Amino acid sequence: MLSSALLIVMPATVLAQPRLEIDLGAFGSSNPFLLPGEDELTVGADVEVRAANAVSLNSRTMAEANGRIGVRQYSRRFGQFWTGRGAGALRHRRNEFLSFDTDAYYERLLPAEALAESVDAAIDPVSIRENYGASHSVLWRPNARTSVRGLAAWATTGPTRLSPLPRTSAFDFTLGIERRVSEVLTLGGRGQYTVSDSPLGGDAVVAAFRLTATRRLRGNWRGEVELGIEREAVALAGGGRDSGPARFSGRGILCVEPERTSLCVSSGLRSVLSGLGLQRELSFGAVLRRRTAERGTLVLNADYRQAPIASSDRDAEVLTVGSTYEHQVGRQFHVFGGVDYLRRGQPTGGDIDAVGGRVGISFRKARS
Repeated sequence: MLSSALLIVMPATVLAQPRLEIDLGAFGSSNPFLLPGEDELTVGADVEVRAANAVSLNSRTMAEANGRIGVRQYSRRFGQFWTGRGAGALRHRRNEFLSFDTDAYYERLLPAEALAESVDAAIDPVSIRENYGASHSVLWRPNARTSVRGLAAWATTGPTRLSPLPRTSAFDFTLGIERRVSEVLTLGGRGQYTVSDSPLGGDAVVAAFRLTATRRLRGNWRGEVELGIEREAVALAGGGRDSGPARFSGRGILCVEPERTSLCVSSGLRSVLSGLGLQRELSFGAVLRRRTAERGTLVLNADYRQAPIASSDRDAEVLTVGSTYEHQVGRQFHVFGGVDYLRRGQPTGGDIDAVGGRVGISFRKARS
């Protein structure tokens, strides 16, 4: 990655909070890959190492890098898997009006890890997925209340082995404007143009326009909403494109943060990149974080995703509900444990679910 390489070849002036984290864990699941007929308890162990650093190249430019690598061993049948992610970024502030961001990433993950990110696991719950992409954005602030952002991005997702979901890629171009109209309200608009390339979904183009609003409500409440329309056009075999009707597209999030607690609920309906091309996905999510003691934190989360499948009468569905408790036992050590419920709705019919648990210890080192 270009931005990661910059951390090595360019002179650094300031280090900003390098971090190192190591997790050692053990787990068990009634069906870790959500496969038909798999109801025998499977246990295993995993190790994950995470690191991050930011380097100030000069007074206007910052380079960032973060990564993680993990190995997971199952007690039977499934064997061993390597997963991980690497990302780099270059942030440049030209002046008080203009700034640039360049980002790149690569990740390798198990379908169960991405259940709350993509509906693809409903179709292929076994194959390790590889995702990578890059983006460049420009932010212009003509005055203290107004900001204009342009973004160009490219992303690819695909399996590492033979799979019903082939490799799919997309280019995305976004232009948006926001204006702070009061101390608690920001309004704006955003146009988006996405082009995908998929062996199954064809060459599809989605154009969308949404109005945006961000408001800080009374007390500790805040909300964000995007509402608009999108229209998809699919390339025809003989040339030209077949355009569909305009459809509703939107996203919303509502958060409250009283003392020691934060709760966010979200929902969305929009076209997203998947192994089937650009899929119209419906999603709902919630995350509750609670400081239960001076050293303890409880996190509860839920995520549901649904997308239509052209070759099936039934939509693909995935659901994950999880809980994690973490307790600090020293300056650099934490112990953690949790329980998860996973479910996928097969396009061919029938639901498959699993319950799993995990415990472990984490070492964390940060230098400021």
